[in-house]
Amino acid sequence: MKRIGLLTVLTGVAAAWTLGKGDADQGQRTNQIPAHEVERAAFPAVDVHLGRHPDWSFCGPRFPSKRALLDARNRVFARHPETTFIALHVANHPEDLDDAASVLDRYPNVVVETGAREAELGRQPRRAREFFLKYQDRVLFGTDQSPEEGGYRNWFRFFESADGSFDYCNSPRQGRWRISGLDLPKDVLEKVYAPDHPRARQGGPRNVGNYRLALKNASASCRPSAVSWCATS
Repeated sequence: MKRIGLLTVLTGVAAAWTLGKGDADQGQRTNQIPAHEVERAAFPAVDVHLGRHPDWSFCGPRFPSKRALLDARNRVFARHPETTFIALHVANHPEDLDDAASVLDRYPNVVVETGAREAELGRQPRRAREFFLKYQDRVLFGTDQSPEEGGYRNWFRFFESADGSFDYCNSPRQGRWRISGLDLPKDVLEKVYAPDHPRARQGGPRNVGNYRLALKNASASCRPSAVSWCATS
């Protein structure tokens, strides 16, 4: 699947295993360009999705472990240091931010995005805030959802407020817990929301600042205590 200005590589269990091992007989490749073709493609960045979906089951010895999949992906990162990779869903390991951080430390050609991982990040707000502050130049905002006002409001509240114990977007799909806001500084928010991120030219998120302004002007439902995440910068 191609996006304008980006190459998206959808790596399922078998496909990711194949990419990382370099062995064509490890599994069937689907919807991807082989790793050895990545640097020849005319794209500024490559999206990489890897891991296990909460609605899927890959149980048993015939499937590689999640750790094996992540290691296979990391070998692709290492083999293509001149290619920028966007590791979706917080490098597909948001529940272990130490591991996600180790990927960013080891591979300077990798950035991460946040899509559909508000639940995992918001249950560890202090560690998540540290992560965003340290890697503020390498985190992209994404939702992995269709544009929807309630979802955006929820994400803005998560990033911009210090509110505690509220539902994450699409709760309780990923678990029956509540999350707390990160209260990120304005300069960090501007980088996370950047519509034209320097590491992903033409492929960054839409202009979130404009969307926030539209929400503010179109809705009178913002509570006074929620001004921080309803107002525009």
